[in-house]
Amino acid sequence: MRLRALALILILLLALAPAAAAAPGVLEIAGRVEVTGAKVSLLDLARNRQDLDAETTRRLAAVTVMAAPALGRQSRITGTRLRALLAQAELPPRLTILIPPTVKVRRASQRLEGREMARLFREFLEGRLREQGLEARVQVIKSGSGLTLPAGRLQTRVVLGSRRLTGLVRGSLQVMVEGRQVARAPLSARVEVYDRVVVAARPLPRGHVLEARDLKLERRRLDQYQGAVARQVADVVGLRTRSLVPMGSPIRLGRLERAPLIKRGQVVTMICRAGNLRVTAKGMAQQTGYKGGRIRLTNLASKRQVFGTVLDAGTVQVEF
Repeated sequence: MRLRALALILILLLALAPAAAAAPGVLEIAGRVEVTGAKVSLLDLARNRQDLDAETTRRLAAVTVMAAPALGRQSRITGTRLRALLAQAELPPRLTILIPPTVKVRRASQRLEGREMARLFREFLEGRLREQGLEARVQVIKSGSGLTLPAGRLQTRVVLGSRRLTGLVRGSLQVMVEGRQVARAPLSARVEVYDRVVVAARPLPRGHVLEARDLKLERRRLDQYQGAVARQVADVVGLRTRSLVPMGSPIRLGRLERAPLIKRGQVVTMICRAGNLRVTAKGMAQQTGYKGGRIRLTNLASKRQVFGTVLDAGTVQVEF
């Protein structure tokens, strides 16, 4: 019976041992600590802070041990230094304090890798180009090897260096942690843009007024051309070439000019429409007229002054 009673007491003591170790009367300093703030307090070093009473917690938090180490760096605190700091905290005498010979402190951090920054830049550019209805191939050529950042909620924002979205595109990635900008990384990419463009269906001489039969649409790489190129046939029909355009060459808007379809003093056909009624008459242009432009005319039959819109060379739609 005595042996059985002793065994029972031993079992109870072993069962209660962890609870005693975690009792509020013990303060255990950790050998390795990771901190998030700019300063390290004694409370940051406590392994069992959740077991401490409010007053002890307050006193430990009030004593600053050191400034937090830089990101990616580690600092050491000796046991001798810790004992001096703990004395400043004026903790209750009943508190048992367990201090390791050395405490290693690291700043909590996170990594934003270069490949992730490249992905963010590529997806941003592709999204912007899709909004414009363009097909693109984006090759990121500079994104850096990565960034070591403070721990916390991470946000990023791509900022472009210009409005240019083709060829060599430069920008930067703004990096925020908990709403505060902590880094800015330069980025650049080579962007190839493809779309249908208007090209010459045959050689076009200088001074030629473009007609629909002169033109066709082909898929081309836009970023290899200097200046704007025509994307719709209707946009350039009626314009005049300022230089020779070889067959298959894109129609560059900067090399076109407005061509007068009607000259002053020219006799033209005037068309008047009212519902299903269509009436034609002859008139004399009092102004030079361009496609889609409004000019003044004289009705040759009535001698009245009228206004109309130029439809083509020799035809004007007259207003009532």
